[in-house]
This record gives sequence, C-alpha cells and structure tokens, in this order.
Amino acid sequence: IHLPDLVSTEKLDQILQGFTAVTGVACIIADPNGWPITQAHNFTPLCQRYCRSTREGRRKCYQSDRFGGLESARLGEPPIYPCMNAGLLDCAAPVLVEGCHLATVLCGQVLEEPIKEDVAAERARAIGIRNIDGYLEELAKVPLMTSERLLNVAGLMSVITKTISELALGKYRLHKHSQDYLNRLINSVSDCIISANADGIIAMINESGAKMFGSDKTELIGQSIANLLSDKTSKG
Repeated sequence: IHLPDLVSTEKLDQILQGFTAVTGVACIIADPNGWPITQAHNFTPLCQRYCRSTREGRRKCYQSDRFGGLESARLGEPPIYPCMNAGLLDCAAPVLVEGCHLATVLCGQVLEEPIKEDVAAERARAIGIRNIDGYLEELAKVPLMTSERLLNVAGLMSVITKTISELALGKYRLHKHSQDYLNRLINSVSDCIISANADGIIAMINESGAKMFGSDKTELIGQSIANLLSDKTSKG
C-alpha cells in the first residue's frame, strides 16, 4: 500500500500548504524510508541550497527523516530531535493505516539556540559543502523557536497526521471492499479468467483458471502468460 494510492499528492500538498501558512515552519511528507512523497514546503534556504545539494547531504536528510518516522511510530507521539545533517530541530508523526506505516509527516527546520560556527562548518564539510561562508550565512537565518512553541506545532502536526491517516483508511477500506467483491465475482464463474500486465506477466487468475492449469493461484501469479500457455499447449 502506498499513501498516494489512497490520498492524492495534490490533496496532501494542499494540507501541508495550510499547515505552513499557520505555523511558518518547513514540512514535507516522506515514505517510511525517508524518500519525499510531496513537495518541500517552506524549506529554509540552508536546507534547500546546501543540506540537500550534495549526494551525502541528501542521504543524511533521508536517513534522518526515516529515523523520525520509525521513532514516532514506536513512541506513538511526535518526537522532537536534531536532524542528522545540519542539527536543526525536526519533529515527525507517522501516517498509519490498520497498523501499517505508510508515510511520515515531518516538520521543523528551526533552532532553540544558534549552533556554534565551528560545529556547523564541520557538518558542512562532512557533506561536501565548499562554500562554508554561504552555509554559515544561511544558518544564521534559520528561525529560532522556543521549546513550548515547537511542542504546540508538533501537536498541530499530530492532529493533521491523524486526519490524513483517517482519509487514507477510509479510501483503503473502500478499495478493499471493492476488491473483495470483484474477487468473489470473478471466482464464481466457471470460465478461466486471466489478467496480465503490459509485459505479459500474470497479475490475476481466478479459481477456474488455476484448476485448468493444475496449479495454485499463488504459483501462477508472476509467471509469463506466454510461457504458461505454451506449457499448456505442449501438455495437450
């Protein structure tokens, strides 16, 4: 299951736009591995121009977003933690559908207090940044936020994440009901029904079809339909 299959990325981006308009913080939705699903909203120039501008920088950002998702799913509440790249404060909340972690809503890119320049410069070099002065200049513009304010932002993000989870759950249950009905209908007929993708790989076969080929449905799905029909012809 993938979140964009249940809630469109356009709808998700609209929700995030409203969230950033109210809070003023950066936000994005990533998959459980930390890869972006939506657009980046209100990202700081530090993160856009520097932290995510190199391969190592992006790796650290995705790794940090993955950590946030796993930690929030484990705790059951949004954790606030320093990102693994520049050390900015982020928070995360998981989108869950029937216990399945589909995505993570992430927000932050703020600081409670400025980062020392020597520490920041070392982090910049670690991801391959050459323009250290430019990096430090953008770091100085990162918004400062009190822990109380950030906790309030995290609380609002948690409410929004639960709303997204409910939207996804409703769509998932509707899809599952439709799929179950279709499966019952297909398996009720005595004719062989096979569905294959554009590459000729079997994606679905009904009970009658499985009996015709003398195999279990799970064994046939994923096979080439051309090979299957060839084998059946040779046996005949």
